[in-house]
Amino acid sequence: MAGIIDKVGILTQMAVDKGREVVDVNKLKMEIKSEERTIKSYLLIIGQYVALHDVLRDNDIIVEQLQKIKESDQRIDELKAKLDIIQSQR
Repeated sequence: MAGIIDKVGILTQMAVDKGREVVDVNKLKMEIKSEERTIKSYLLIIGQYVALHDVLRDNDIIVEQLQKIKESDQRIDELKAKLDIIQSQR
């Protein structure tokens, strides 16, 4: 009987240890995701600065991406105009 109780105790401790490990792993993954979001936020700020201040205009990649942004802005304006027409007809 004592052997069974010892085995149950060992299994219980193993389960507790595994649970702690899972919690630790998940906590680390959450911290990694948080840092990745922080980096993306900084990159967004840098990108906005570059776009708004015409920085790096001699870089073909930047110029191409700025052109894509301009095209998307124009498309947004077109879509908003269509939306305004539809909403005004109600």
